[in-house]
Amino acid sequence: MSTMQMGVAALLALSIAACGDGQGPEPPPPDRLLVENASQYVVLELRLHTSESYLGAPSVLRDPLPIGGVVTTTLAEDVFVTVFREHYRLGPTIALTTAARLSPERAHGRRLLVLDELFRLE
Repeated sequence: MSTMQMGVAALLALSIAACGDGQGPEPPPPDRLLVENASQYVVLELRLHTSESYLGAPSVLRDPLPIGGVVTTTLAEDVFVTVFREHYRLGPTIALTTAARLSPERAHGRRLLVLDELFRLE
């Protein structure tokens, strides 16, 4: 194999390693829910709450969740999930809440994608 062919092969191997398998983050353990920010916006807060109102529920985030960021959490009971983000760049903050509660049985071991205006449980 020539030097040029070896260089191309090494570059190809590095490209494949850098891209990964394209499946996103590894699935969480069976007793955890992984929340992934797949939106175009930084998630400022992530609240888990048992009533339909998110008022008074603390954020589970220490810092804002960047675009593409992930956080895992454990659900002790059925909860709604609310995220806060900017409505548009430097605009007002809006809250998006799941339409129904997530149960630990349904959510643990799965991924909750936060999209621009909705959620998807995978």
